Amino acid sequence: MPAQARRRSPVSLMRSRGAGAIAGQLSQALASFLLQIIAARSLGASGLGVFALLYSAIILGTGIVSGFVGDSLTVLDRGDRRIRAALQNWCLLLSACAGLLGAIGAAASGLVGWVPAVIFGLAACVFMLEDTLRRLLMASMKFWALPAVDITGLVAALVVLVLARLLTGGLSITYLLIGLLAAQVVSSVVAVLMLPGQERRVASPRPAEMVAVLRYGQWRSGHRAVRSLVLTVTRSLVTVAVGTALYGQLEAARIYMAPALLMVTGLTSYLLPMYAARRKRSVRQSIGQADLFAGVLLAGTLLVGAVAVVLIPRFGPLVTGHHFHIETLAVVGWAAYAAATATVMPYGSLAAVRAAQSRLFAFRLLDSTLSVVFAALLIFVLQTSASWVPFGLAAGTMIGGLLVRWAVLVPLRRTETSGVHAAAT
Repeated sequence: MPAQARRRSPVSLMRSRGAGAIAGQLSQALASFLLQIIAARSLGASGLGVFALLYSAIILGTGIVSGFVGDSLTVLDRGDRRIRAALQNWCLLLSACAGLLGAIGAAASGLVGWVPAVIFGLAACVFMLEDTLRRLLMASMKFWALPAVDITGLVAALVVLVLARLLTGGLSITYLLIGLLAAQVVSSVVAVLMLPGQERRVASPRPAEMVAVLRYGQWRSGHRAVRSLVLTVTRSLVTVAVGTALYGQLEAARIYMAPALLMVTGLTSYLLPMYAARRKRSVRQSIGQADLFAGVLLAGTLLVGAVAVVLIPRFGPLVTGHHFHIETLAVVGWAAYAAATATVMPYGSLAAVRAAQSRLFAFRLLDSTLSVVFAALLIFVLQTSASWVPFGLAAGTMIGGLLVRWAVLVPLRRTETSGVHAAAT
């Protein structure tokens, strides 16, 4: 076989990895999507509201660990034994603490009893460990391994839920949490098996560059956590204002709009390792590429959102099981939120590699604060229906994200240009 036939062009490689990133996010979200549909059909709007609150807490904790450890292992030199040891130590410590706090918080809140709370804590801990393994696969550019990891976990969860239904005649939140735990355990095992040989190497816990990882990871964890925190706080506000039943209806609309959100997260999951691998490119080139990504993602999410709105009468009952209906306004709102996220995520990923993390975190905190404030104004001051809440989230996301482009990335481009001119003279 000729050498040129064996070698893949950079464009072909980018397309393959980008498609793999999307496939990996789709497969991960498929598992989440099906679990939430099962919750909606088995538990009704109120039960879905409780399950969604618990699941959002897991996503919040995972955002913290993923930013702290996942982004660090992508950007820092994980081939360094001390760095690798620190990444391992922080991952185990943060995951264990999150699981313990999750179990205590779930029981203390009164949402569930102590038995499901303990299962929830275990599921949360393993969820974060599995997510770190997924990030390691992504950092190794093995995007096409992700669907195998997620699908085997999904099969494990479905087996648990089918057995529970056959043995008990129904499903409860406890069984859903057991299914979630089983899925994460199986997915973790498969992820380890799919890793390249050098990435399965476990470093000795000491000595470890704990401070070096902390310096980078603390900002990245905050950066990722605030977005998840926005949704968690908003869910709590809506629950307080209108109750779990009406919140469950809003959550059902978000689940229905999941394909658009998945497309965004799928492509943007590829951006961080791509930008990290292309640090030598000029800032001007990178910003142009980010603009292109933002435009493509925006157009794609708007198209998917429009199709989703038209198909509500046909596919909405698949989510709700005819127990309640999905509000069209809420679906449009989540489509707007997906479009806003699509527009700004490429700039955030680029800034995560090129800019000072403290500045980036400040802007992320700003857009998160704006999102919560807008949502609270809609609910408590203007007293709109819960269906308007996603529009408030979209507005805050768009404002903060565009500020990252103009106030963080553009100044870097100017500095780079002035430096080139100075060197030329």
